[in-house]
Amino acid sequence: MVKPQPKIRRSAPPNGADDGQPFEDEGLSIDSMGTPVIPDTYFEPDFIIVHVGDDRDVPLVCIEVKKEGGSYKSAGFQLHEYIQVLASKDPHDEFVGILVFGRKFYCYSVRGRRAPTPGGDGWETADNLEGVFEKVAKGVLGGKGKRRR
Repeated sequence: MVKPQPKIRRSAPPNGADDGQPFEDEGLSIDSMGTPVIPDTYFEPDFIIVHVGDDRDVPLVCIEVKKEGGSYKSAGFQLHEYIQVLASKDPHDEFVGILVFGRKFYCYSVRGRRAPTPGGDGWETADNLEGVFEKVAKGVLGGKGKRRR
């Protein structure tokens, strides 16, 4: 399922609600990915693609789209923030972050490392983006890797 401009929230610290108070009294809630979250801050990536499971949504792809001519460094930092938040939500092994920057795109792992491209210049959006989605889909639907939890 594609979630356009979803609000993602930082995960609550582990053992944050272990002091005997009811979960709701701590000011926490549970997001669609099954993770306790702190509701006061959120991030809003352009798109997240999730695998809808029985008990939670499993993050597969996070996409941030920027116009050509903007700051690549700023856009990369923004996507890296989203990846950090999603990494705490136990994403699928095939998870990928994608920064579409004008007519080029770059892929990042769940650890925030950018995948190499020829000359470091990114991939042509029209030529290679479909291949990235196919790889993720085959990994998820074909049973390659593991669907966490």
